[in-house]
Order: sequence, then C-alpha cells, then structure tokens
Amino acid sequence: MFSPVKPELLVNLTQELKQISRDLKDGDEATSALERFYEKCANEDSVPENYRCVSTKNLSKMKTLLTSVSQTSDAEEQSLRRALGIIHEIRTLQANYRHRQKATGQHEVMRRGALMMLLQSSASTLPLYVTKGNNCAPAAGPPALCGCIPAEANHVSKSKMKTLLTSVSQTSDAEEQSLRRALGIIHEIRTLQANYRHRQKATGQHEVMRRGALMMLLQSSASTLPLYVTKGNNCPPAAGPPALCGCIPAEANHVSKPGDMVAAQVRASDGDENWILAEVMAYDQALGKYEVEDIDIEQKERHNLNKKRVVPLPNMRADPITCPEALFPLRSVVHAIYPQTTCFYKAQVGKQPAHPLDDYLVLFEDSQYPDGLSPPLPVAQRYIISLPGSKRAARPAAAKDAAK
Repeated sequence: MFSPVKPELLVNLTQELKQISRDLKDGDEATSALERFYEKCANEDSVPENYRCVSTKNLSKMKTLLTSVSQTSDAEEQSLRRALGIIHEIRTLQANYRHRQKATGQHEVMRRGALMMLLQSSASTLPLYVTKGNNCAPAAGPPALCGCIPAEANHVSKSKMKTLLTSVSQTSDAEEQSLRRALGIIHEIRTLQANYRHRQKATGQHEVMRRGALMMLLQSSASTLPLYVTKGNNCPPAAGPPALCGCIPAEANHVSKPGDMVAAQVRASDGDENWILAEVMAYDQALGKYEVEDIDIEQKERHNLNKKRVVPLPNMRADPITCPEALFPLRSVVHAIYPQTTCFYKAQVGKQPAHPLDDYLVLFEDSQYPDGLSPPLPVAQRYIISLPGSKRAARPAAAKDAAK
C-alpha cells in the first residue's frame, strides 16, 4: 500500500523517541537526587515545627542539583517538541494525501465504526498547546483556535486558501497570456510599419522629419523595445538570456535583416572613423557586406561595409530583476550614443538600471573634464553596446555642440 510518509521521517521519529526515553531516565535520576539531598538536609538541620529549611553550607549543592533538574527538564521538553513536530508533519502529509485523493474522486472506503474511531483518535491526539514560562499571560492569552478561543476575523481555512491560490494562479496565467497576445499584435504592427518605411527608403522616398522629431522617435523606439521576461525559472545561469538581450552579443552567424538598427563604423570626410547609428538596407551574402544608411536626417549617406564593421543593436531589453546577468557590469567600458546625437562614443558604466524602464547612467570620455570623464548621463539599453577597442575620441565636446 502506498504511503505518503517519507521513510526518513519514521527513522527520525524513532530516534527522538529513544532520546525522550533517555531524557526521562536522566530527569528521574536528577529529581531523585534532589529529593534525597533535601531529606538529608532536613534530617541534619534543626528546623522549627512544620517548617524545613536548608542550612547555608548545603545551599551551594542544592543550587547545583536544581540546575541539573532544570537542564534535564529542558532537554526532555526539546525532545518532546521535536517528536511532536515530526508527528505533526507525518499527519499533515497523510491529510494532504487524502485531500488529493478526494479531489480526484478517489474516496476512501471506510465503515462507520472505523470512521468514529478515526474521529476519536483525531480528537485525542490533537496537538496540545503548552506554554513555556509565562508566555500565556492574561494580557496575551492563548492563540486563536486553541480550545474555546474563536478564530480571527480574517481567518481562512487551508482548503479555502488553496482554492483561492489556485484561482489567483489561473487568473494570473490568463492575464499573462492576454498580455503576450497583445504584445505580439503590437510587435506585428510595428514590424509592418518598419517594413513600410524601409520600402519607402529603398525607392528613394525619404520621410521628411525634423531632428527633434527624430530624437523623440529614437527615444520611443528604445523605451518600447520588447522586454525579455522569463516564465518561472527559464533564465538559469546555465542557460542565460538569449542573444541580443541587453548586453548579450549576437551569435557568430547572425545576419541583421533589412530595417534593423545597427552600429556601423564609417570613415568621415576628415578621415576619422566613427561609429554611427544606421539602418540596414541590404546584405550581400556572397561578399559578406552590408549596405547601411545613416539614420541622421542631415546625412542620409549609404555605406557598403564589411560585416566586421557592423554591430547589431539589442532587440530586447533585459529585466534587471529577473536577468541581471544581461546588464553591463559597473565600470565596464562600452560605447553609447551621446544624448541628442546619433553617434556612439566610448564611455564607462556608472549605474545600472534598477527597473525595466530605467536607463543606464554612463560617463563619456571627455578631455574637457579634469578626470577625463563627463558627468553621468542617461542612455537607454538599446543604445549601449560593446565594440572592438578603438582610439580615445574627443568627440563628446563636438557632440554637445551638435546637441544644442
């Protein structure tokens, strides 16, 4: 017959019962020694009528015996409490097992006489509330549902609590599914819009947009980037979040699709090489080259670049609470878009996001400041990446001028 009780619980209970037997024996011996010594003192000392006292010379030994009795009593109490705890755990397992059986329609066959005996046994073995010291003072009193003490106003039975928890879990799952479906539709709408804009650009029909509107569009794109949320324990350290989630780099064979935003290394008219924010127009599989277009409305230049000179941007934000490993560590060296520009500059992470909607705070390399770093500036997760090492650029000063 199947038993829901773990064998180790029965082994532990047997050990505790043996310990109780030893503690009882030690307690009896200590109590007997105390009684014998008290009788001895009473016979040796002169005492008034109907009163017995202990002389000063025997007081020290009396204290020692009393301490021994107290210690053995405490040890016996602890053993009893441990044994009762194991018994309570065993009964809880049995009750839960019966409850699960009933929930699945498997009712236990029991005669009425056996049921009456079970009820009587349940009543006689109900846990006894025993206070320690003066823990049951009139001001405090025994706890609720102890004897005649009624339940508290907000008391909920275990079975009802389980039902409520199941209901909450089911509604939460339904809510999650609804949110995921809605986010899927939003993602599909945005994909259609992006594809439409890309086709317009491919035919030379550039959208007229002011610089301020472009900055707002880039900020909106960063704040509404899909958030990677795990379900349960789907983000363990062994597996980790997927590629292009937060600081996680793309896989070696990754190819950005037309319309994707990337960081592209291009050569400027003055000969300097800069990392700019660009949009992928096409990818030549045979040559391993991208055709990208500068996102800056004042440039709108197209470049044919080797794959090594194009780095994809994150396509998911990392949740700092569930996947902190997908965030750049503090003081790590990164490349980030300077606020109100479309160029990436070397920087240092000053503060990680604390919540999904928070930005990084980064310190850009800037020779205008004594320590060579700018004050902390907010940059969204989407526009912070890890790039191959490059020379220290004194660009933030020019970027500040462009941002005005």
